[in-house]
Amino acid sequence: MTDALKSPMDMSRALFEKLSRHWHGLEEGVYRPGFSPEESEAIQIIVDEAKSMGMNAYEDLAGNTFLIYEGANRNLPVFMSGSHLDAVPNGGRYDGPAGVVAALAAVRAIHDAGQTPDRDMVVAIWRNEESPWFGQFAVGSKLACGDLSAEFLQAAQKNDGRTLKSHMTDIGLNTDALAAALEHGETLLPMDRIAAFVELHIEQGSQLEKAEKPLGIVTGIRGNLRFPKRIQFEGAAGHSGAVPQDERLDAVLAGAHFLQVFKGFCQELQDKGHDLVWSCPIATTGESASPTTIPAHFEIQPEIRSLSDAILGLGNVTLRMLAIETFWDTGVKVHIDPKDIVMGRAVSIDENLRKLLSAKAAATNIDAMEIPSGAGHDAAILAQHGVTSGMIFLRHGNEGVSHRPDEIMTLNANDDPFDLQGDFAKAVQVLKDTALNYKDVQEVKPSNGDFAYHLQLRGARPL
Repeated sequence: MTDALKSPMDMSRALFEKLSRHWHGLEEGVYRPGFSPEESEAIQIIVDEAKSMGMNAYEDLAGNTFLIYEGANRNLPVFMSGSHLDAVPNGGRYDGPAGVVAALAAVRAIHDAGQTPDRDMVVAIWRNEESPWFGQFAVGSKLACGDLSAEFLQAAQKNDGRTLKSHMTDIGLNTDALAAALEHGETLLPMDRIAAFVELHIEQGSQLEKAEKPLGIVTGIRGNLRFPKRIQFEGAAGHSGAVPQDERLDAVLAGAHFLQVFKGFCQELQDKGHDLVWSCPIATTGESASPTTIPAHFEIQPEIRSLSDAILGLGNVTLRMLAIETFWDTGVKVHIDPKDIVMGRAVSIDENLRKLLSAKAAATNIDAMEIPSGAGHDAAILAQHGVTSGMIFLRHGNEGVSHRPDEIMTLNANDDPFDLQGDFAKAVQVLKDTALNYKDVQEVKPSNGDFAYHLQLRGARPL
C-alpha cells in the first residue's frame, strides 16, 4: 500500500489504543455490553475522531450513530460502511471495531487526499450487535429497520435482569419516542436513501488463513435455525444399577440417539453439495442429575446454518420428525415447541456490488477470494430490507478464533495490525476505492433533502 494510508493507519492504531481501555487482559478480554456506558464511551471515541475531520454526527432513537462526510451531491443516496463496538463477555478486540475503524480510515484517506466523493459517505455504528445481552443479535440495526416491536423493550438483560428500556434510559435514549415509533410501524433508518452498505469484518474462521488470501469478498450470509427454549427429552428416573437396560427411559441416551441420526441427515446433505453447518453447543441434564440415577430429563439447543432457506426449513421439519421417531425407538418423549423455533433468513450479497469489491481489490493487486459468511451481521439486516449490501472479510491468524481474548487481526500475534503492507490497510484501500467508484454499480436519482435531513425526520438528533 502507498504512503497515502500512513495517516489512516496511524489514526486506526490510536483509536484501538483508546478502545483498549475496555480491555482486561488475555484472561478476561473485552467487557463492552450492548446499551452500556462502556459501549457509549467507545462510540464517543469514534465520534470525536470523526468530528476532527469535519464530519457531522447523528444518533437515532435506538442509539445507533451515523457519522457523515459530505459529498459533492448531498441529495444522492449515501455510501455507508461500519459495524458495531459491543463485545461478547470475555471477547476479543477486533470483532466489530475493525469494521467501524476501517470505515473511518477510508474517510480519513479521502479527506487527507483532498478528494470529494460524489455522494455523502456515512460511517454507521450499530448498537448491540452481539446476542448475549438481550437474547437477540443485531438489536440496534433491527430496531432501526423496524424488525422489533415495542414489547421487546421489556426484554431482560441476562446479567442483571433489568429491561432493555431501563438500560437505554440510563444512557440517555428517549425510549418513549422509540416505543411510539415502533408501535406505529415507523422505521428509524431512511433505507431508500442508502445507495449501498459495505461492512468490513474479521472472518471469524480460518479459510482465508489456510488459502493464504488477505481478504474475502462475501458471497452470502448464512441464515440460522435456533431453539432458544431448547429441545426437551423426558424419560424416567431410576437407580442406575438396578433397572434393567431394556426397561430404561434414559433421556440422555435418547438425546444422543436423536443427535446421531440428525448428524447423518446433515452429512447426507453436505455430501450432495448443499451448504450446511450445524452444532449443538448446549446439552445439559440440569442440576438434578446424579451419577447413581438414570437421567429423566435432558435438553439440547442445536443450531443449523445454511445459505439456503430451503435447507433450513428442511432441517426444521427433520428435527420435528426425529422427535416422533425418537419416542418410537426409545420411549422417551421429545418436546419441540413450534412457537420457540427461530429462523434467521439467509442473505444473498448483491452481485454487482460483490463484483465491484473484487474489481477494486484486483486493481491494486490484492488477492481476494470469494467466501460465505457463517455468522450473522448487521449487513444481513439491511440486505433483508432491500439495501444493496456487501461484506469484506479480513484474514486473521490464530486459526481464526473469535469471541475470545486471543482474537487477533494479523497472521501472527506480534505483527503490527496497522502496517502499511498489512491486511487491514489492504481492506481499507478496497473500501475507499469502492466508495469513490460506487457509481460504477448503478445510477440513482437524488431526493429532496440529504441523508441527515431524512434521519432527523425519523427522530434522530445531532451529537
